[in-house]
Amino acid sequence: PEEAYVFLTSSSLLEKHCSYCPQQCFITDFSIKNSLWKTPPAWLVDDIKRFAENSKIPLPHDWLTNWRSHIDASYLSIEL
Repeated sequence: PEEAYVFLTSSSLLEKHCSYCPQQCFITDFSIKNSLWKTPPAWLVDDIKRFAENSKIPLPHDWLTNWRSHIDASYLSIEL
């Protein structure tokens, strides 16, 4: 998947999202496979929404009415 390739080849993304685990992140060669999860599991959706709203991520203009669709369309599952 293109999103996984972008994540794994971007030193700035790895630095940003893996900086808290430097010892574990020496291994950055991951097996990539399509997940059965095309959208986040229901138990995770509220946490993702809260994270997006409390971060500096620019949100779409229609976030208030279509946040679930945006989360579903942007979801990337990474299995380590």
